[in-house]
Amino acid sequence: MNIVYLCSSRYLSLHFLNGWRNALVALGHFVKHLDYNKESVKEYFFSNNVDLVFAYSDEGLLSLPLSWINKKDIPVIIGALPYNHTFTTFDPHTPLMRQDEFYFITKLKRKLVWSQHQPIYNHTYYSAYHRCDIEVVFLPHCADTTNFVPLTQGQQFDLKYDFFFIGNLGHKKFGNVKLLKQIFSHVDKNRVLIYGDEEWTKIFNIKSKYSPPNINLAQLYSSSTISPNIHSLRQKRFRILINDRTFHIPIYGGFQICDNPLIEEYFDQNEIVVATDDNDYIEKFRHFKNNTNKRIPYIQKAGEKVYKEHSYFNRIAFLWERLGIKEKIMYDNVLYKPFHLKTLPMVLDKKKKMFFFIETRLYLGARKCKRTIKNLKLH
Repeated sequence: MNIVYLCSSRYLSLHFLNGWRNALVALGHFVKHLDYNKESVKEYFFSNNVDLVFAYSDEGLLSLPLSWINKKDIPVIIGALPYNHTFTTFDPHTPLMRQDEFYFITKLKRKLVWSQHQPIYNHTYYSAYHRCDIEVVFLPHCADTTNFVPLTQGQQFDLKYDFFFIGNLGHKKFGNVKLLKQIFSHVDKNRVLIYGDEEWTKIFNIKSKYSPPNINLAQLYSSSTISPNIHSLRQKRFRILINDRTFHIPIYGGFQICDNPLIEEYFDQNEIVVATDDNDYIEKFRHFKNNTNKRIPYIQKAGEKVYKEHSYFNRIAFLWERLGIKEKIMYDNVLYKPFHLKTLPMVLDKKKKMFFFIETRLYLGARKCKRTIKNLKLH
């Protein structure tokens, strides 16, 4: 198939693009990264045969030639944002879908809307899609396994770091600073490596920098004793999602201690270590730091689980299943099957709904005031 991946050249979009592209190309498809800021989207569609489109909210969705796509019966896979009659979101970092984009989606003939958030949130806060008979499927994070090399039994690495982390701290400060301070009190700062924002330096006086191009993740993760997997307080408290770090660490030979109880829906207890609270986290951090050989079985089993169930191949198999595309997802003599979450979504309780409703009103009001003040300054 000739597949268009529509997005700008922003880092986050390209970060996901690389995983999708590597898997799709490995399956024999052609993938065109179409940057709507640099190329004419309509001109590309009118001049080329397109079989399928990957698109995202607020990433040039409206630049797609609607009539042409419908005429050619081209499926569009859309990573969408919440949209509902109460105009409420469950997370300030997950804004509401733009109205014009929502209406555009309703007019598409063949579409598949997905969200990485747990089904309970999709059911409640994507309700406007359901009212228009648009199914919102759950597509959790995953990992690129095209270069996966399983860790052999008893394999050892030169452990250069005790703490290795890739990610910004800004949105994870609340609820994690105390824990991180305790962790850093148990490690030599010379054996800490962080690729992230300046908040790491401001709060903990630990040098951090942004990830360099062509970073060797396998080398870094496998040479680090522990790669902590921390979520935002909201993600943990409300069980919103499991981050992509959960799946990246094992596939690169890293060992993680996860702080999100939601992980138990994806991994068994003998595959990834889960901490129930800060004290438990510190205790387990110290234990595995001092007993590095005990990490090996977890690294092996978690890596195998991601390879079998949480790769981009598995997610593609799921999407193809929903779209009715008759193609076996076969790579390196392995047949990949779609991952289906076993637990059924429950009804979100009224207290949480009220909390999110009030919070959204406050955030929307604050943003409106900020825009007003900005406009007054300009004039």
